[in-house]
Amino acid sequence: MHHRRRSEDEEELLSSPSSGSDSASSKDSEKSDEGSSDESTDDEEKASHHRPAAASTTSTRTILIVIIALLLALLLGFAGYKAYESMSDATSTSDAVSTSADSSAEGGSAGGATATKASSGGAGSGSTGGSGGTTKGTATTSATKAGSSGASTAAEGQSGALTKTAAGTGDGSSTTSSAAASSTSSGGIDVGVSTPKKGVGYNNASYTDDLAITWAYNWNSQTDALQAGIEYIPMLWGEKQVDGWSDNAAAAISAGASYVLGFNEPDMAEQANLSPSAAVTLWNANMQSLGTSAKLVSPAVTNGVGTDDAPLGVPWLQKFISLCTDCQIDAVALHWYDTADNTAYFKSYFEESYKTLQKPIWITEFMGIGDADAQKTFIEEVVPWLEDQDYIQRYAAFGDFADNPIANFVTEAGVLLPLGQAYSDTT
Repeated sequence: MHHRRRSEDEEELLSSPSSGSDSASSKDSEKSDEGSSDESTDDEEKASHHRPAAASTTSTRTILIVIIALLLALLLGFAGYKAYESMSDATSTSDAVSTSADSSAEGGSAGGATATKASSGGAGSGSTGGSGGTTKGTATTSATKAGSSGASTAAEGQSGALTKTAAGTGDGSSTTSSAAASSTSSGGIDVGVSTPKKGVGYNNASYTDDLAITWAYNWNSQTDALQAGIEYIPMLWGEKQVDGWSDNAAAAISAGASYVLGFNEPDMAEQANLSPSAAVTLWNANMQSLGTSAKLVSPAVTNGVGTDDAPLGVPWLQKFISLCTDCQIDAVALHWYDTADNTAYFKSYFEESYKTLQKPIWITEFMGIGDADAQKTFIEEVVPWLEDQDYIQRYAAFGDFADNPIANFVTEAGVLLPLGQAYSDTT
């Protein structure tokens, strides 16, 4: 029996039994895709209803940031205000201190002044005197008297401004016994022998601590505290120190000052710079009335000579006294500078001055010009001589400084140098 041969198409159809199912699967897949698409669309629509919540969170954060920024701005503004307030206070304080310093710095010849001194060795204008009556040289050299500490320089070229307190902050007592007395510093150190005559000019009160002295002055009318037993003597330096003078002098007298000092070197242009007649006017207005409570010491003059039209030294003082007919002048003040080896001139100058003026003498500045050894020898010779002269009422060597080009008694720390020790010990 013959069989019909299958066609190739039939063979392929029979050999692919899964083709039908594949087709069905394809259809199912298409349906599934359509269903998924519909579900995705539904999800997106549902999600879209929740988006406003995210926007709300962003707005809250923005508000918080703005609030924080405002708080920071307020804090910064407050801090800036406090800083400005502090700067304003500091500026006011600085201005007040500067004004006080400028006021207190008016005067004091221990400052940065340049003073021309009479000297046979060329330290100042010429003068006549010394051993054998020889004529001193006429060469003129500037001798700078610069104070060792203190801060600013006064307009007239005087001492740096000191930190001032009320006058007479020490006990103000003075020694009146004619006998020399041993002196001890606050640290219990024997500092030499004090005498009623020996004093010093200073620009730092602490530099007097270890000196055996009984009185001191600072070219001013106020001072920091001095050691007990040191009498502070106020000075009316010149016209620029008139403000406050009456009150300061009264306070110093109340604290124990028995004398007040007149003007500082009015015969010098670099110092008080007063004619004799101008000095009389200033004296009558500011000094004379104090004579009821203290003794008055004349203006302090240099050992220069000058001319008839422009007198210096004793000739200037003679003119002042002749014009000040009703003035109370209990003692005269003189200065002396020359070479350290010219002790003969030192002695003859004061002998002749006393014969001329016929008043007790206060030597409120003196020093021999030379090196430290020569100055020490000078001090050791002239101090005993001063002690022996009855007409020399008081004396004060120039040198109680730490960095003065003329002479220094102490280091910057206040420790006595050999020159200061010699002045302290010699009687």
